[in-house]
Amino acid sequence: CALPILNSLYSNIGTAYRIGITGPPGAGKSTLTNYMCHHGAKLITDDVLPTYITDDKVYCVASHPYSRPTRDTETLGEYISEYDNDTHPISAIYILQNDNDTTKTTITPIKGIEKFTLTRKNSLIYTIKSFRLEHEKHLGKILSTIPFFKISRPWGMEYIDETYQNIQKQIQEHIR
Repeated sequence: CALPILNSLYSNIGTAYRIGITGPPGAGKSTLTNYMCHHGAKLITDDVLPTYITDDKVYCVASHPYSRPTRDTETLGEYISEYDNDTHPISAIYILQNDNDTTKTTITPIKGIEKFTLTRKNSLIYTIKSFRLEHEKHLGKILSTIPFFKISRPWGMEYIDETYQNIQKQIQEHIR
């Protein structure tokens, strides 16, 4: 069963670590993904990402090599030459949230029902009534297989590098 649940996914150069970035509309998912691609990450998709589960691993299926940090309907977005179109297991999912009450970026693990609540809100397929039961089953498997993290950060481009650096640091700690 391939159901889209993620909004962005990128592959970290030099490792086999693939992360998903999801969040509400306007959270900066595409902007952050585009920034990461300009700093060495390989794009897998900057849109809805199909996933499937085999051998207790969640795999992603690449879609198209364009990053869309703006939602111009006339264009596919910016072509990303470092595009990873192979099928890979997903290592972690980050839920991006803007928090104007904070002055720095924080990344915290998400546990329990909060994983389900935050992911379900950001899931496109959930809005299609006939797919809900299958989606809930698939999402449950994903939630029990992959670590999830919440990224809380102030809104604004001036925080994008800090967000990127914190993700890189957290990935390095998680790989060890």
